[in-house]
Amino acid sequence: MSTPTNRTEIADVAGPVHTGSGDQIHHYYQLLGQVREDPVPATRRPVTADDLHWLRSRFEPPPGFDRAVPVADGGLVVVSGRAGSGRETAARMLLCPEGDVVREIQEVETEAGIDVPLGDVETGDRLLVNFSALHRWEFSAREGELRSLADAVVRNRARLALVIGREQEDWLHDDLRRRVVRLERPDALRVVLKHLAQAGIQLRAEQVDGPLREVLEGASMSELMRVGQLVVEESEQDQGGPRVWLAAAVEAIRGYPGELERLLEKQPEGRQRALLLAAAAMAEARIDAVASAERRLLELVEFPAAEQHWLESDGVVARLGRIGAEVDDRRVVFARIGYAEAVLGRLWDEYAGLHQDLGRWLSEVAVSPDLTGTERGLIGDRLGDQLLRSHDVRALLATARAWATQPRNEVRVLAYRLLARAVVDRHCGREARKQLREWALDPSLPARLAHVVLAVCEQVLVHTQPDMAVVRLRLLTLHPAPAVSATAREVLIRLASDGRMYRRILAVLARTNKIDHDLFAVLCAPGRADGNRWTHARLSDCWRAILDERDARGWSHLAEPWLAEAAFGGRPELLDILTAAAGADPVRASRLFVVVREWASRHEGGMPVLTRLRRGLDEQQGVTDLWDDEPISEAK
Repeated sequence: MSTPTNRTEIADVAGPVHTGSGDQIHHYYQLLGQVREDPVPATRRPVTADDLHWLRSRFEPPPGFDRAVPVADGGLVVVSGRAGSGRETAARMLLCPEGDVVREIQEVETEAGIDVPLGDVETGDRLLVNFSALHRWEFSAREGELRSLADAVVRNRARLALVIGREQEDWLHDDLRRRVVRLERPDALRVVLKHLAQAGIQLRAEQVDGPLREVLEGASMSELMRVGQLVVEESEQDQGGPRVWLAAAVEAIRGYPGELERLLEKQPEGRQRALLLAAAAMAEARIDAVASAERRLLELVEFPAAEQHWLESDGVVARLGRIGAEVDDRRVVFARIGYAEAVLGRLWDEYAGLHQDLGRWLSEVAVSPDLTGTERGLIGDRLGDQLLRSHDVRALLATARAWATQPRNEVRVLAYRLLARAVVDRHCGREARKQLREWALDPSLPARLAHVVLAVCEQVLVHTQPDMAVVRLRLLTLHPAPAVSATAREVLIRLASDGRMYRRILAVLARTNKIDHDLFAVLCAPGRADGNRWTHARLSDCWRAILDERDARGWSHLAEPWLAEAAFGGRPELLDILTAAAGADPVRASRLFVVVREWASRHEGGMPVLTRLRRGLDEQQGVTDLWDDEPISEAK
């Protein structure tokens, strides 16, 4: 009999596990490096302690907030409010009252169900669930899971805030309805003034004119935050004063409606409007790039050639002046804040029937090698603004795919930025996340596009819909190209360095039709059994999926590190995880027993392992004589 030699155990979640296709895999990390240095606008991240400090200093308590505080102190509060009332921000403040030391708020996803976190609630956790966008049937389907989560929160002395719409109150069961607190919209002007005060800009309510107040009262909370940001930007120009800056910011969020109406009336000629489109889409770009974009637009829409020679026409600088643009250090700019965005949005709406042509134009211009990185990012984000604003998911996904399959990383970053915004968008998010799954399922998916999907999952989706991110990453581990499958495994292993995420990954792994043995060997190494009961439960789930495979010869090597660690590493309790995986199922128990018996027959000192395992299987089965009691010879 040989002395035990433990198979190599790969338990370091930071180490690489791939072999082959190194250059192609390296391409992913080049893309990831650029992605990390190029933060995406308007994507969501975990709410950290720093975020909470920033929010609290600017938070204006809405009417009803005082009544909600004692309810939240009981561990569970249901925040009811109308859209645009700041109900989600108020829920965050209720979860983390001033003086509490909170690392972060976990925003529990609801689209794929909320069952995974139920067994993973720990003392002091802060959980936020938003049901406000759910339809009646979705709400009813999720409420049972929510009530189970609420029980786990109370049991573990954690906190949970549920956000709902006013019309959803009647959909709740009585036990949750008793926890409802209605919040009204806070005073809009006070919200803005508080933001300004934190930026060191002092403005009193009585200094704000009635018309400005009316616009602010009709704005959403996100628009009010935008007003605050624009006022700060205006203040940096050091012209005028707080009242002037606020008036300019309010006009910017309104979109300069009257002024743009007059501008279009004065510029009816097609070439001028093409230049206006180019200047708005590429504001802050070099004049050369703007002029080139104008020419390309005229070509795409097959605009008739000018009758007179170009030398007899006004130059681009003069023509820009007629549309309100300026040239500063050879860059095209609009003097007023938000003006370029307002112009582009207005023209996008005016020419709604030309969205396909306009989208193709901007998409092509964005990949021009003549652009600088900054210019490329500007035009890519502005095209994204319009596609998201018009809820054109099909065009958005087609554009992202076209960019993602380009060979240059600086173009593929555009695809990442567009998809990163789309997957968290209120209107386009569900369809975009669905498309990511369909791409991940496609064995013919180009590696370049697959790498962009991987980056979106790792950098964005894992924070907003972690279970969805894990599912898509797991599907990509099945891709036939090693450059994709090995990279997807590395991403999952890297994410598993976080305990909660690790348990989520195991839960997804256990639900697969056929478990990935290479991934299992790393993520389910015996060293990962850390004493956490929920970790052990997830490990048992994964082992159960392994035991469902008929041919034990295909997976018996996975058991060897566990058995060696139990026998010679002083961890016999590992066998309890294996016997729990077999459970009361006699087929699983038989397969496990045969594998362990064969291992014990080859290793000196293996018999105590077999004895303990047999006892555990007997307990799971509820019997004491499932197998013959005759001792197994060491010579077998």
